[in-house]
Amino acid sequence: MALESFYEIVSGICFALTGLWWTVVEGRKDWLKSPEMRSMAGGVYASFLIPGVMSLGAQIGGENKLIWRTVFAVAALTGM
Repeated sequence: MALESFYEIVSGICFALTGLWWTVVEGRKDWLKSPEMRSMAGGVYASFLIPGVMSLGAQIGGENKLIWRTVFAVAALTGM
């Protein structure tokens, strides 16, 4: 599998899961009332969104290593 194809698939799946998770959270308003559940919902959201952004950055960067390395570093710092 080509690296470009891998990043296309990963970003598509991650953004689809991000959208699905957003729909689930919108349907469960009671989750947002509790700080623990709100934190959990945000963590799941971030675990789908951050790899999607990283994969998209790798696609945009292409052969320019500076772009995708910067995107990966920012995403890693955001994840921490």
